Amino acid sequence: PEIVDPLGKSSARKPGGFEEHIEKIKKIHHLSEY
Repeated sequence: PEIVDPLGKSSARKPGGFEEHIEKIKKIHHLSEY
């Protein structure tokens, strides 16, 4: 239930968890560009 969470319930339990996940994705995409 924490992996697929369209309502962002897991993000509510973990403040900033979703933003941290986005930052990880950005870093991965940034590294894959080179």
